[in-house]
Amino acid sequence: MVKQNVAPVDFSHTSVNFFRPPYGKEYPQFYKREGVSDGFQNTVDILFDTFFENYNDYRAGEMTDEAEESCRFFGIPGPSQYQAFYDLVSFSVKEEFEFLDRRDFYFYDLTKLESQPQNIPVLRFIENIINCDFIEQEKKIVLALGSFWENQPETRERMVELLEELHNNRGFKIVFAAKCSDDEEHVNRIKDIVVREKSSFGLKNRIAIHYIRWGDYVFLEFPHTEDSEMRLNMFLDLNTIELKDNLEKSDLVSFFDNLIVKATN
Repeated sequence: MVKQNVAPVDFSHTSVNFFRPPYGKEYPQFYKREGVSDGFQNTVDILFDTFFENYNDYRAGEMTDEAEESCRFFGIPGPSQYQAFYDLVSFSVKEEFEFLDRRDFYFYDLTKLESQPQNIPVLRFIENIINCDFIEQEKKIVLALGSFWENQPETRERMVELLEELHNNRGFKIVFAAKCSDDEEHVNRIKDIVVREKSSFGLKNRIAIHYIRWGDYVFLEFPHTEDSEMRLNMFLDLNTIELKDNLEKSDLVSFFDNLIVKATN
């Protein structure tokens, strides 16, 4: 049997309260704090509030496309990323809160790889794929990333090891797109196992949403600075999203594929 859920599992803080009311809306009924002393929640709130503040500014026209170049210069998220998240949400018949409420979110600290490797969700996602039964499921994985954890060599090394296992031991095709060059430490091992005609190294343009996709499963990352050690992720099973009329799952898959195409043009 095919395992239908390849999301990282068994995290003590999987179901966290991320939600803030955009555009003057009231707080949704499902929003509930765990208490003002919840340190973990407070850290998550800062990250997600920053995302929603910028997201709402872009939607309100207060962050214009002209800011893209300066945002890239300073290594911070820019309008193209918030536009991409708006486009993603727009596939769903639900508004932002309802769309986000039905997804699985993960928070992690990249500095904890050595002491708490089980709490790095993006690595657990790949590990779960390795442990899946591949009957009726395509052996292909697409990685659309930024610097490929340039400032976190331990995470990069572990990811390389997992991708090598996917390719060498599990027969996976790997499509890789990122701004890292293929002669960087660790990365030169990736270039020997990816599908070269479909992969891109040293991208000059930003991939608007960083993600890893295996078939109908997508593990994506919220906007962050390059040196950010704290990350927010969201797991999507594309089969569970209630799409608007005249849209199909293939349109959603194309959306993710086109994020790479736009970054390579």
